[in-house]
Amino acid sequence: MNTQSYMTSYEILVYTGDKRGAGTDSNVSITLFSKNGKQTGKIPLKNSNNKDPFERKQVDKFCVKGDYIGELTKLHIEHDNSGRSSGWFLDKIVVTDLFDPKTQYVATCNQWLAKDEGDRKISRDLTLHKQQTTTQKSNYYKITVYTGNKSGAGTNSDVSLTLYGNLGEAGPMKLANQEDNFEPGKKDEFTIECQNVGELNQIFIAHNNKGLSAAWFLDSIVIEDLYAMHTYQFPCHRWLAKNEDDGKIARFLVPQSSTTETPQIRKHNQYKVTVFTGNKSGAGTDADVFITLFGNQGQTGQIKLDNEKDNFETGQKDEFIVECPAVGEINKILIEHNNKGLSSGWFLDRILIEDTQDHRTYEFPCNRWLAKDEDDKQIARYLLPKGAMPAKKQLEDGVCYYISVFTGDKKNAGTDAIVSVVMHGKDSSSEEIILSDGKFENNSVDKFTINAPKDLSALTALDIRHNNSGVRRGWYLEKVVVDCSSTGIKQTFPCNNWLADYEGDGRIERRLKEDISLRKTYPPTVPWYVWVHTSDKKEAGTNAQVILVLYGHNGKSVNIKLERNSDALQQGHCDQFKADINDVGIPYKLRVSLSSKHLSHSWHLDRIEMENLKTEEHYRFFCGRWLSKIEDDKQIIRELPAQGPGIPKPLPIVKYIVDIFTGNKPKAGTDANVFINIYGERGDTGARPLEYSLQNKNKFERKQVDRFIIDAVLLNQIRKIRIGHDNTGVDSGWYLDKVVIYQEDQSYGPLTFICDRWLAVNEDDGQIVRELTLTADLHDTTYNVKIKTGDDLQAGTTADIHLQIFGQKTETEKMQYTSVNNSIRTSQREHVDGFTFQYHDLGKIEHIRIGHNGKISGTGWFLDWIEIDVPHRREIYRFVCHRWLDTRLGDDRVEHDFKPTEIIKTIIPYEITVFTGDKVGAATNAKIWIQIYGLRGKTDEILLENKFDTFERNSIDKFVVEAANVGKIEKIRINHNSQKIPSAWYLEKILIQQYLSEPFHTTDRKSDPNVEEYCFICQQWFGKDQVGKETIREFLSDSGFGNMLYDAKGINYLVHVLTGDKGSTGTSANVSIRLIGSKGQQTRLIPLEVMQHRRFEPGNVETFLLEEPDIGDVEMVEVQHDGDTLGDSWFLDGLIIEIPVQERTFYFVCNEWLSKYKGDGRTKRLLKAQDLIKPSLSSLIPYVVNIHTGHVATAGCDCDVSLKLFGTTGSSSEHIFRKHEGNFERSAIDIFQCDLEDIGKPIKLRVRILPKSIQGRNRWFLEKIQLIKHIKQNIKEETYSFEFNDWISHETYPYFDIFIKGSIESSMHQTTYRVITKTSNLIDTSCDANVFIMILGQNGDSGQLALKNSSTFLNKFERGHEDIFTFENILSLGPLKKLLIWHDDSSVLKSAWHLEYVRVDDMKTGQTYMFPCNKWLSSKKDDGQIVRILVCNNQLDYVIGGHSYITNGLIPYEIEVSTSDQPNAGTTQNGWIIVEGNNNRSEKIFFKNTIDNKILRRGQPDTFTFECQPLGEVRRIILGHQGEHERPFKKINDDDANWHVSHITITDLSTGIKYEFPVQKWITINNEGDVFDCATRKENSTEQQPHRRKINYKIIVHTDSISGASTDANVSIILFGTLGNTGSLLLKQKGQRSFQRGGVDEFIFECLELGKLKKLHIKHRNSALSSDWFLDKIEVINMDTNEKVSFPCKQGLGRKHEDYEVQLDLMPI
Repeated sequence: MNTQSYMTSYEILVYTGDKRGAGTDSNVSITLFSKNGKQTGKIPLKNSNNKDPFERKQVDKFCVKGDYIGELTKLHIEHDNSGRSSGWFLDKIVVTDLFDPKTQYVATCNQWLAKDEGDRKISRDLTLHKQQTTTQKSNYYKITVYTGNKSGAGTNSDVSLTLYGNLGEAGPMKLANQEDNFEPGKKDEFTIECQNVGELNQIFIAHNNKGLSAAWFLDSIVIEDLYAMHTYQFPCHRWLAKNEDDGKIARFLVPQSSTTETPQIRKHNQYKVTVFTGNKSGAGTDADVFITLFGNQGQTGQIKLDNEKDNFETGQKDEFIVECPAVGEINKILIEHNNKGLSSGWFLDRILIEDTQDHRTYEFPCNRWLAKDEDDKQIARYLLPKGAMPAKKQLEDGVCYYISVFTGDKKNAGTDAIVSVVMHGKDSSSEEIILSDGKFENNSVDKFTINAPKDLSALTALDIRHNNSGVRRGWYLEKVVVDCSSTGIKQTFPCNNWLADYEGDGRIERRLKEDISLRKTYPPTVPWYVWVHTSDKKEAGTNAQVILVLYGHNGKSVNIKLERNSDALQQGHCDQFKADINDVGIPYKLRVSLSSKHLSHSWHLDRIEMENLKTEEHYRFFCGRWLSKIEDDKQIIRELPAQGPGIPKPLPIVKYIVDIFTGNKPKAGTDANVFINIYGERGDTGARPLEYSLQNKNKFERKQVDRFIIDAVLLNQIRKIRIGHDNTGVDSGWYLDKVVIYQEDQSYGPLTFICDRWLAVNEDDGQIVRELTLTADLHDTTYNVKIKTGDDLQAGTTADIHLQIFGQKTETEKMQYTSVNNSIRTSQREHVDGFTFQYHDLGKIEHIRIGHNGKISGTGWFLDWIEIDVPHRREIYRFVCHRWLDTRLGDDRVEHDFKPTEIIKTIIPYEITVFTGDKVGAATNAKIWIQIYGLRGKTDEILLENKFDTFERNSIDKFVVEAANVGKIEKIRINHNSQKIPSAWYLEKILIQQYLSEPFHTTDRKSDPNVEEYCFICQQWFGKDQVGKETIREFLSDSGFGNMLYDAKGINYLVHVLTGDKGSTGTSANVSIRLIGSKGQQTRLIPLEVMQHRRFEPGNVETFLLEEPDIGDVEMVEVQHDGDTLGDSWFLDGLIIEIPVQERTFYFVCNEWLSKYKGDGRTKRLLKAQDLIKPSLSSLIPYVVNIHTGHVATAGCDCDVSLKLFGTTGSSSEHIFRKHEGNFERSAIDIFQCDLEDIGKPIKLRVRILPKSIQGRNRWFLEKIQLIKHIKQNIKEETYSFEFNDWISHETYPYFDIFIKGSIESSMHQTTYRVITKTSNLIDTSCDANVFIMILGQNGDSGQLALKNSSTFLNKFERGHEDIFTFENILSLGPLKKLLIWHDDSSVLKSAWHLEYVRVDDMKTGQTYMFPCNKWLSSKKDDGQIVRILVCNNQLDYVIGGHSYITNGLIPYEIEVSTSDQPNAGTTQNGWIIVEGNNNRSEKIFFKNTIDNKILRRGQPDTFTFECQPLGEVRRIILGHQGEHERPFKKINDDDANWHVSHITITDLSTGIKYEFPVQKWITINNEGDVFDCATRKENSTEQQPHRRKINYKIIVHTDSISGASTDANVSIILFGTLGNTGSLLLKQKGQRSFQRGGVDEFIFECLELGKLKKLHIKHRNSALSSDWFLDKIEVINMDTNEKVSFPCKQGLGRKHEDYEVQLDLMPI
């Protein structure tokens, strides 16, 4: 049978409440239910009679259609929690079925529908009450008010009442009659007439706090509905008073019951309170004790427990009778004391409370201290009745929360009140927690550790209040920080408000919300139980603070302080503690120490046991020794090896011998307390005090060696030490020479750590703690000695000569030179002998001692002079002797001491003053070099360059440079490059002042004997009538002429600068630009001078002609100015750069202020050329642009809006829409017209906002943008819609990319990019500047991304670190092509950054992109550039034997593992290996045994392949053996825990080189890894392949022209091709000096043909005097085919340049 349904209309009135934030922006829907079980279905509430529905205190009317379902009984109301303000306070809903308009249905809610308020529900079921329109409009209510019978309970204030029912509300209504109302213990009755509110569900009672006695203790209120004959009882039992209870003078009360008769009110009750003090030493208290009872009918307030007896003594029972309002069933109590008296600490056992009227007894166990110096240091505790969850259990199940409370910096901000908090989680809340240990002083931070359930974190809200007590009851709270280490979440809850009844809004409690932008996360901690077993020896116990540090395979823990109390760590006891410890993995040792504040304490520790509650694994740490300053070896620090699961054998404890060498300087010794921390492969020793020297009573004296012994768990290879002192004592400064460490068992030789510096606050750099790294070779300083025998008769000698050199740091031994060079023994008259030796750096040489043994006749020697050259110090020491060393002549001495008579600096400063003549056209823009010649040689060419305006007409330019000491200057050479216009230059003269030996000052030096001055009169033109040429001239005291050399290479750039046309947009500041090209090159920072106007005027276009090197296509422009004032503000529209000779034009849009006072406050911008990917500009297409600003509060902005359209064939230029009055305001639709380039089919639109000032509205809510495309000769228009419906904020992310609506891309447009930066492992490569990147792909670019928060390191961009940055919800750029990276050079100390590479992972596609760099980003190093354009190298191919390996930037390697052929050699477990090269190290590579892949068996070879970043030359491997397969299967035998490896071969498949490792060793299961060094290296040499024909290759080596680029070292190369490699080729030509600065050297080699060249490996021996070398490039020519292959380098090999590499792999271009 078919039933017919009828449609009807419903009128729905929605009443939003009158509360702060009551309105909602969410989408609301309703469902109606009928008496017969039918329902309407979900009805969206849209099209309200109000423009903005659901606003605070507003009634919204909706007319909706739905099925007629009969008489209504209930409704379901909900919202979707969307929009900026989603929470909603709903008062009531009235539904009228228009089929029966006389009937209304009323549903009262009066609750929040919000995720962060009330019960956090966003949907509710409400009962509908049927009403007829004839219902009585008013009602009479009888109100009976019971005032409590307390002292001062009555009030003189005006009292008001508001009624709330299911039909509405009535009030507030003043309660007044002709009597004296509200007196203590009195009942007052009132009858009121008001609107009928239906069934009462709550009332609101309040007073106005006026009158002499305003405070009021309200017991209860009874209300009788005279119309409905119902009576409601509203219990209160609380104060309404500013100075009592919680300080509130208004309360909401809910009815307890509903009856037809007036109930009997129970106003007071008696409770018997029995308090049991514990039977512990010192358990009693002298403090005042208070109790508060909490029940289901209310609470009592604070009650002092006092019966005029000596209460709360140890082991005592105290009884008290308390009269107070009845609280009903007691569910908790608060017990506390005020910490007063001589003995305030109190150990409470339990409390019994007897309700004398209900004859019921409650027991509240405690069994804890209430003391500032015991347990958790709390003096107030909430106790639950026995039978509820006990406090001990609650503590065990909870975790630690660390709460920091920040009191504000305002007058009278501090408080004396008691502060408490309640923490709210997603599904539960904590109890009220009293912060009893806080001071809450002005501008202070109070810290607390509390225990609460783990599932609260992350908190959703935090309630904080105080009890309004004390002299200073008001409080200004700045914020609260809550840190939960168990979840690794640290949250900040800002307040910045008063909690005071006399300040602000008068509230003393607040609900705080988290500022999510300040949330910090870190790896969560792991809970551990710790059992400490104190030995059962006499006086073994201690009260000292015990500190633990746990070490594991994942690192070490922070200091773990075991809570101190009077009962812990006693003789023969075991004490249990619980600690949250950062995850260290499987532990291997534990360090135990006593606090240095308790040096008089002794403790004999038997052992410590620990259990990881996460893994349930138990570990033991045995000690059995004293920690004491008077027992055993007087040490209070012990290290204990771990025993337990995953630890096959505990590590041994070894003795480390530490020798401390104090330097030989005045006041070098120290009286301070010295400590040392030794770091190794397995952790560190911790800071150990060096107290007991084995050799000297007074330790650390000048020129003294002190020896110490440190017991520690084996560290393996020691890597560094940290040594310092505490700066105490009369003479605290200390000059430390070195530290030598070795094991007592002599398992390895002494390890030396050179310091040679002060540790003193008033010496050197003021540091008193230093980190020292291992000194690999002490003899690392070269000394060149020359000895001249005099011109006297028989001046030579045949005796054995010795020499000893004394330096500022140390001295050499007495060195015999007969074995070094025999020429001294046969030294002839007037002969110079030379020697070279290497020794540790002696410092500045102070004197020498030279002599001979004079053992035979005729051994007299006339010594003329000695010269010692120390290249490391750039000094030559000359000792003039001119005396006999003879037993028969002179003073009869054969040994003599000499001090230096002259110290010659090899590198010295020169001040060069250039006088440009006073002739027409004398000025020049050309580059000028100078070279200085002297008696000792010549300098390199020196570029004379200042920042601005050099070589102007009739000007004097000064330059200070450092160059080689050439001795007395003989001539100079001037090199003039005439490429720039104007180029001609008239040089008048040059003055050179040469600094010799003393420190260089800028004062007058004409009378200084250490400065020599030379003047060169020139008076000649350079470059006149020779444009494009180079002129070189030499000048002596009379002029000489040089020859013209080569032409300089440069091209012209036309730069057009477009200043904005607004008022006051111009600037007179100094503007500079830098051009950045596609070849990875950039120009210098070029100043732009506006000659005519002296400023950049508004609306003007200024054009500049620049002559700079060819940098390829101009991809970026850096533009900046130096203005500091508001008047220097400059609005730059953009730049156009033309390269006339190439007919190329590049456009750069800025449309932003360069100002410290406008826009974003920046005066430096980096502009990207419009669409780097698109080869040329396209035709323009007209568009109509409709911009819809959202309909939300404060949606408008004060910014200009920029659009850029991306499509299938490229991207458009950026177009700016100016902000005018009425544009971009709330609900506005702004219509513009613009022309954009043809970009094919649109894909996405980039929207950017451009602030006009820092103070303006810089946030904008964009609803959508429509682009209407007009196609010529086509009537049809195309409309593209880009919907956003979100905020764009310049402070967070200034632009967004929006995909076109309805496209496939729009549903899958977002991805996450993970950016990994690798800082090179070179010295001083770290960076503290702000770093930015821009990623460019097939679909456009990412825009500027700031690398702010590294997920791997707190201090990012440190040496050798890989930092990871994640950018979520980025629109996919498609395949990546380039990456731009730069920093702002903002750090003073660490702005030079050497970047090895950048890796970008597309987390959605799984694709990885490598961007190699290997260059400095520094304004002071390398080429001075802080911006780099990196190209993705994913397309590199490696071809071996005709097979192509596509590596995505990775190198393929092959590993062949040979298991030995002896019994039980194989294993069914897993193996692993780590491969280390001189450039990199692989990840851990596993060899996995499975049922289907049985490997690593006896006598079996297994081959594996892997890919990783280039390792360079493979040096060593780490080999391991690990259990626990993916799937268990039967073992072969019981000896499976060992695996015997015979041999491992690793092949670099990109070069064919094989590295052999003869292992021949058992590898134990779950070992740490055994290290094996490479034994042999086999190259795929062409000499082994005679079947290929021999051809000649020409090698052309280009040394760079920078200063110091030359080298004297031996250089060798290896060429790799597709058919093999050459083996090592030494680049050396007999009789020629190669690799000089700016030089080109050619070498020809005959070898077997290599095929296509793939790589060139170059290295040099870094041992010559001038071993540093800056290589420009190497070219290789196949002389058979004339094919040339270039291998660019552009970096240094050696110690003086940016790295320490002496070998390098170069790839061809």
